[in-house]
Amino acid sequence: MKYFILLSIVLLPAVCFSQANSNIQAKQFVPCETKEEQEAHVAELRSLLANYYAKHKDSSSVQQPTANHVLFGWPMRPTSDYDFQYNYFNLQNYVDQYRFSSNFRDYNCGDRTYDHHDASDINLWPFWWRMMDNNYVIAVAAAPGIILEKKDGNFDHNCSNVGNANRITLKHDDGTLTYYYHLKKNSLTTKDTMDRVEQGEFLGYIGSSGHSSNPHLHFAVYDAAVNLIEPFFGASCNSYGNETWWQDERPYWDPQINRLMTHSATPVSNQFCPEEEVVNAKNQFNSGDQVVTGIAFMDGQDGDAASCSLYQPNGNLFTSWTVNITSTYSRIYKTNSFTLPSGNTGTWMFRVSYRGRIYAHFFTVGCKDNETPSGTISGNDGYITGNYISSTAIHTGSSNTRVLYQAANYIELKPGFEARAGIHFKARIKPCTYSE
Repeated sequence: MKYFILLSIVLLPAVCFSQANSNIQAKQFVPCETKEEQEAHVAELRSLLANYYAKHKDSSSVQQPTANHVLFGWPMRPTSDYDFQYNYFNLQNYVDQYRFSSNFRDYNCGDRTYDHHDASDINLWPFWWRMMDNNYVIAVAAAPGIILEKKDGNFDHNCSNVGNANRITLKHDDGTLTYYYHLKKNSLTTKDTMDRVEQGEFLGYIGSSGHSSNPHLHFAVYDAAVNLIEPFFGASCNSYGNETWWQDERPYWDPQINRLMTHSATPVSNQFCPEEEVVNAKNQFNSGDQVVTGIAFMDGQDGDAASCSLYQPNGNLFTSWTVNITSTYSRIYKTNSFTLPSGNTGTWMFRVSYRGRIYAHFFTVGCKDNETPSGTISGNDGYITGNYISSTAIHTGSSNTRVLYQAANYIELKPGFEARAGIHFKARIKPCTYSE
């Protein structure tokens, strides 16, 4: 009988492609709304809000706008099928500070926006169609509130300026409005208008409905008087706010690695939008196979370098190399390829050091029948088997540490096993061939 053990321990606060440094650029973008559509939507919001207050004016349970504005949590999160990755998005566009003029700029005086844009565009990344099709990322309420507007049933694989978006608009307790565009068809919460949601509550899956070139969330903020707000803080260029609206504001550039992968061949991205990318993801290889390693960078900066290594199951280094970033990208995917040696059956580690942080991905050569980890094991470690894992190991590390147990039939955590506070440990019943 198969059974599943999942234990995640995180006690601390928790598109371009290249082969051997050649670049293949991913295409984007389509404006999310025209000027006329934005004006119509603002008028609709004013009407919805006026009707709401008129209908509830005698209800003591309904809060009116207040002087102190709400602070937001992040409006997206990965599902449990994707939570072993390091990150799952990149922020593409901010609010345009020169709206409806012949020029544009973002709150940080940069060009990460376009004319009349009224929101934050947050892409899925990497391989956004694959992530959307597999329901890897959801939109969540950035703060508590009530559902003021809900629209669903629209086509969700758009790549151009056509159609209407599936969306939800929330009114928060201070009167602030947030709306969530481009959601996946028929994926929205079963709650209805006037129902209450709490911060972090599911709203729908990320899609590409309405005016959209790829799966992403268009997250817009309006204050209680339906005036546009840029929730990010940048005093010198922000015409739509003079303080942050985030509980924990992300930096304008936030260089990191979203995930590491292994492939049977170089992935092909967005050749036939909106078809899913040809990812060629593979986690099980044989001796003599070619393995293609992939690194999904977010906000990679010109001059950055990542130190990469492949480690054999016995912990010995097989090979190492350096990946250089020669321009600044909001997202870039770098690949390299190797021929695997004979023997060395078991779980390999693809390890990358980037900007002081260590990242790891695990794959197999062959597929060992079982593993029995024991003793004290420090740092990233993985076990992928075709039958079972029985462990008495003590795993230690930091918030950057990833430990993976993956077996086709069962996983037994015996007396003495420990995954110490701070590390990210995941156990899952999946075959050796499984890849998120």
